[in-house]
Parts: sequence; C-alpha cells; structure tokens
Amino acid sequence: MPFNVALNLDAFAVQNPDTAPPAINAIYLRDGKYDGMTRADVAASFAAFKAQTNVQRLALFFHGGLVDKAWGQQGAANQYLAYKDHVFPLFFIWESGIWELLAHHLPLVFAETIFGRIVKHVLDLLLSKSQQGQVAAAGPVGAARFEVFEPSLNSTDPSLTSATLTSADIDAFMAAVRDDPAIQQEAAAIARTSQGVDALLATDANSKILQLSSRTYLSPEVVSAIRGAYARDRQNIASGQRMDQLDFNPLAALRAAWEVAKAAVPVIINCFERFAKGRDHGRTCTIVEEVLRALYLANTGSAIWDETKQETEDAFGADSSVYGGTAVIEELCALLKQKPETPITLVGHSAGAIYIGNFLDHVDLALKVQGDSTTKFDILLLAPASTMDFHAENYKNRVRGVRIFQMQDAIEQQDHLMSKDYGPDDDSILGKIYPRSLLYLVSGICEYFEGQNGSGPHALDGDDMPILGMDRFFAQTTVFTAANYPNIGQARTQFAVAPPPAATKYVRVLSPTAKTPNDGLRSTAQKHGDFPGDGPTIESLKICFDNGL
Repeated sequence: MPFNVALNLDAFAVQNPDTAPPAINAIYLRDGKYDGMTRADVAASFAAFKAQTNVQRLALFFHGGLVDKAWGQQGAANQYLAYKDHVFPLFFIWESGIWELLAHHLPLVFAETIFGRIVKHVLDLLLSKSQQGQVAAAGPVGAARFEVFEPSLNSTDPSLTSATLTSADIDAFMAAVRDDPAIQQEAAAIARTSQGVDALLATDANSKILQLSSRTYLSPEVVSAIRGAYARDRQNIASGQRMDQLDFNPLAALRAAWEVAKAAVPVIINCFERFAKGRDHGRTCTIVEEVLRALYLANTGSAIWDETKQETEDAFGADSSVYGGTAVIEELCALLKQKPETPITLVGHSAGAIYIGNFLDHVDLALKVQGDSTTKFDILLLAPASTMDFHAENYKNRVRGVRIFQMQDAIEQQDHLMSKDYGPDDDSILGKIYPRSLLYLVSGICEYFEGQNGSGPHALDGDDMPILGMDRFFAQTTVFTAANYPNIGQARTQFAVAPPPAATKYVRVLSPTAKTPNDGLRSTAQKHGDFPGDGPTIESLKICFDNGL
C-alpha cells in the first residue's frame, strides 16, 4: 500500500495483520450515509459494548479527512489491537475520496511550467528586495527542474518585513512574466487545447476538478482569459475553425502570457503583505500558497477541503436509518439513560477534530432533550486540523477535558508535504516544493476567512488561518495577540503545556517530548501522519483511557 501522508501506517507501533477491525467495532460512512451497513449494525455495536465486561470505557475514533476506506480500515485494525484491552473502540471510517485527488493532483500542478515559472519570478522579486538578495534564484523550472525550491530559500527572512512593493515593481514583474518565452509557449498551448466553460459543464457536470485544457489545472477563469486573448481578432475562429487547428502565433502568445501576468499580480501583493505582518510560512512555501490561491484555487485547496469538512457534518442528518452519526447519538443517549456514568472518550486525528466538533453540537442537543445536563466527554486530539474559531465555537459543551498531541513548530516546519521523509535530507520533489506539514497547507490555502465573529484585523486569515493543532499560533504572541485574536488568546489560557499543573484537564503535548516516565504526556511523532501509530503517543492514550483526563 503506497504512503499516505494523512495516516502513516509505517509509524504504527502495533501492526495488525488484519486489514480491517472487527465489524462490530466499525461505522462505515460515505457522504454521511451508511456504506455497506445499516442502522441495525450500529445498534449491534452498542449491544456488544453493553454485553462485554472486559472494559468500562467506550471510545469513538474519528480519522482524518485524507484517508480513503482502505487506509481507514487498516489504521483502525492497528488501533483496535493497541487499545482493545483498555476501551471498547468504535471507529468512524468515512470515505471522503479527497486523498485520491490531492495525492495525484498536487504533484501534477507542481510540475506545470506556468506554476514553476511564476514561482521563480516571484522569488526573484523577493530576493531583490531582501538583504539576502545575493542568494540567486535558480534557472528555469518546469516538469523536470525544481532547483528554485532549495531548502535554504524557504527560510523566513526578517528583512522582508520592512520591504515595500512599488508600482514599478509590479510593472516589472508583469513584464517579466509576459516576456518569459516558456510562459508564452505554454499559454499558447493551453489556449489551443482549451474548450469553453459551457462545453466542459455539458460533459463534466459532476467533476470535482474543472479543466478547460488537458494541459493544466489552472482555474477555469484563468484558462478562459488565456483562451480569449489568444483568439482575439482571429478571423479563422469566427469562421468556425477550432482552437486546436490554430498554428502558433507569437503575438497571440504574448497576449495570452499577459493574461497569466495579470492573474499573478495578487501573488506578489499578498506575499509582501504576509511578510510585513509576520504571516508568512517561509519564502517558497508562501509563494507556492499564493500561486495556488491566485491561479489554481478552483482546482486546489479550499474547494477540496470544504468537501472534506462537509462530510463530517453530513453524518448527522435527521434520519438515523440513513445517517450513521445520528444513529450513534441515538444509541449513546439510550446507553447514558441506562448507565449515566459510562465513561466515553472521543479521539480525533487531523480533520477528525472537525468531526468531533460537529458531533458535540448534535449530541448536546439530543442529551438535553432527554433531560441529561451532566454527561461530558474526554477528548484526545492528534494534530487537530480545526481552526481556532471552530474550536471556540464547537467545543463549548459536553467537554470534560481536552488533550492535544501536536508537533513543536520547529519540527512541523521539517515535515514535508506528502513525503515519507522530513528535514534537510529529504530529496523528494514534493519535499522541496512544499517543505512544511499538511497543517501548514491547510492554514495556507485550504481554510478561508471565518471572521473571528467579525472582530479584529483578520483580512489575511485566509492566507494564514489559525489552526488549533499548530504550535505556531500559540507561540507567536506578538503576531497573534489576544486582543486581536480572542479565540487564540482563550486557547493559550485554556491549554497548559505538558507537563501541566496537577489536575489540569486541558493540556498540549508538544512532540517530540523528553523521555520522561510514561505519564500520558509523551509523543515522538515528527510527521502529521505519525501520531496515530507513534509508540509513545499510543502509550499516552492508553493511560488516558485507563485513568481519564
């Protein structure tokens, strides 16, 4: 099974040869609906828990959003073997299908000529403004050349905080992009292989990726502008000749490249603003994020992530004969009515934290209906991908305590996107292009402005969205002040850094921790996908299951 950044099975300390957990310990969902099971199967799982006497605690596990069914099953099988003597585990295995898109899609975007050339031109401009400008950007990059993405070029450059972007800089940048022969050639090729939006929608109405040209994943509005510029004043188009029958035309190619240049202007504006306000993710990562946002947003980032988050809400539809999350809540309510003191723990990895937040909202309402005002849950979050705003809004009720296992920011910066390795020795293409973690990508392009209830200066939050599972937002107190970001300030106050004072129920465990006695506060994960299978993390969760928070 190939490597999956969201659930690194190689990291599991306990390996189960089975490819799935026992059926009685799994809830299979797709689009929130049952996937190969029924409402009766959910009832059977709870009946099995009540019938057994091995353990007293029930634990609901929610894996991350970039895990397909096979990965979810294998990960749950390993976790079942690790925890079955400590809790009765019930795994939500939800099929989002998003991993397939990202795993195959982003590498193709990163290999596109226009993507690589825009990154180079932006980096040239940044380096010319930097006190470190003597570090020369590399030559052309395209499908096979990635020299521009050297690790040293992704450092955070303090001198850029005071750099200014002038109108002359913008004009020079646009001219450089327009006059780039590689961009002209590729823009012309894209135009000549493109189709109109109407034709695309007629054939691919349900497609998650909108491609007007088979050569590129550029957003449809960008391709449409390129197509229109290339065809301008061409009488043979008006007479019915197809775009793919056109010969290369230098003037038309120049016009098409100019449309690329105009679309890329927000990249340099946003980069300079982010550096000035301390909202950057290092030079090349920030550039990559802004190029994706400006030129590829319709086909990457927030659209895909939104669909993943929607999966976590869909499970709680009104009809429990259709929606598995609602069925679980009904069974929980019946269980707690019969045995009110039943200890229950919720465990979420990555987007599983969003799943738990939605679960808490719905279970709170259901428990109130039956007059239950006392039930609360222990919550264990592994590298949670939820925003600070979401956490503040959705974790208000039914929470006894939360323990977060997350990487120190210096370690998270060494976790390279979709790469099995990390740090300076990682020579993978993706590791060079985006040498940051999956949560950095979520923060950088997948999330968008949520508004912090409309207060404070949050115009750039879509470029650097505060994520609960990132130490960066806890640590950078001068950038993310409590006055301007009250939800971040609240989280800083709420969560003690391990080891916490006695009886503290809200704790952040920053990995890798020191080799202290196994006290439920240890982790050695160094990649986003390592947490569910990291040996010390597993042992910490066992202690939390045995003793509660």
